[in-house]
Amino acid sequence: MPSSGKGALYPFRGAFWIHWIGRFILIIAFQSCSAPQVLWVVDSLWVPVLGEEFPRQIATVERESGYRIKTVPYSYQESDRVDIEKHLGEGTYAYVVVSPYVSMELEALEVRFSGVTFLCMDAPEGFTPHANVRGISFDPVPSLKEALKKWEQYRSSKIPKDKERKLLILAKDSLPIFQESGFMESTLNERLLVIPNGEAEDVTRKNLRRELAQPVDLLVVWAGKATALTLEILSGLENRKSMGLIGWEIHRFPGIEDHPFVVSLYKDYAGALSQILKGASIPSRIPYNMFSP
Repeated sequence: MPSSGKGALYPFRGAFWIHWIGRFILIIAFQSCSAPQVLWVVDSLWVPVLGEEFPRQIATVERESGYRIKTVPYSYQESDRVDIEKHLGEGTYAYVVVSPYVSMELEALEVRFSGVTFLCMDAPEGFTPHANVRGISFDPVPSLKEALKKWEQYRSSKIPKDKERKLLILAKDSLPIFQESGFMESTLNERLLVIPNGEAEDVTRKNLRRELAQPVDLLVVWAGKATALTLEILSGLENRKSMGLIGWEIHRFPGIEDHPFVVSLYKDYAGALSQILKGASIPSRIPYNMFSP
């Protein structure tokens, strides 16, 4: 029987699609290989702070920025330094992300690989790195101002301004931050508990219990190690269910969902890198991020 000719076309179509699929895969592979790269040296001391969500955050930054981000651990062993030196020698990186301690540990590598820009996240005040190291610090003041605005919007429909009761529990060294942010109004309805550096835990606990037992509409806690102690005591108090809460990384603590108003401020390292990769310049200060459960 003579062929209609249709069957003869199928092998051609198969070859055609195999050809173009192959070209498509090669293009994707080429783009992946040619994408600019970032090496993130993950400080072992930062692992608890970065949290379990860090890999997902890095994947999001890659997708949004077009950069490939390679993470390597650093636990202050000589083998770690050798591994990082190997990565730097074999790859081409637009940026290398380090912590302040890692930056000091790898100072010799920073000098040697002078063509690479190192980003020192959470750089402290007075940080004076090598010429190709850019210090990035986190500024809580803009975010605290925004958190205060959010509270005012919430409070305006529920609590008269002259009846509002605030309690600020602050570490001594955080006082200037809150003075600049507008929280320190020195009103009759605002109480302040300052936790001195090195204060004994039993003394801190006693003072916290005394202050938290009184009526509070808004609790602001920025007290370093005493933050966990504050939230532990608070979890056993019934008045927490009518208390608004603003604090540093308080979203990581259980029981936060019991509060009617919560703003948690935190240092968003992956978000800071995303801002840098998508921007035209490298900022020296980046605001804290905010989370409301």
